Amino acid sequence: MPVIRFNPPEELNESYFFDDFAGAAYDNKAWAVLGGSGSAAMPASNIGGQIQVTANSNNYYELNMIANFSFSLQNNIIITWRGSLTSLTNCKGYWGANNSSNDYIALAYDSALSSNWLLQTKGNSVLTSTDTTIAADTSWHEFKIIGSSTLVNLFIDNVPIITNITNLTTKVIAPFCRSTSTTMSTKSILSDWIEVIGDRE
Repeated sequence: MPVIRFNPPEELNESYFFDDFAGAAYDNKAWAVLGGSGSAAMPASNIGGQIQVTANSNNYYELNMIANFSFSLQNNIIITWRGSLTSLTNCKGYWGANNSSNDYIALAYDSALSSNWLLQTKGNSVLTSTDTTIAADTSWHEFKIIGSSTLVNLFIDNVPIITNITNLTTKVIAPFCRSTSTTMSTKSILSDWIEVIGDRE
């Protein structure tokens, strides 16, 4: 179950959200699912410690934070996902924050575009996809995105990697993770925990 704290006393202008995906299922008071066909469930190998988002063949599936926990780049945001790919072929994986598929910021992997991690910023349907030159893999990593109205910085495992300054969404956004399959088999991503710090909308 998530630990949710808004307006901590020491910093009255900040809001805080953390979820370690403990329990037998994701908390439907904090999360909703979206997509064509797939599932979002705790993997059988680690019930109560991770969530696995699976897209069925040639489809996508997404876990979205509900609107009550939305943020804005204009008010600054720090979002950190600990995630892992389970495949590097015929798939896409995203960890970040979005309003829709037309407005988002995310650490992304797209096997059709690159074998490396990507930083993607998309505003009003216009995408900037920046190759980090760091090879993607199936190990666990912390993906931290620090965003403002003028730039988005990506850190991987607390190392600063790259910055995007174009196509930054002005929409209210909420954390999401998404798996996409571009083949006839299912494809999954794993998430261990998420932390968000920012001024709540």
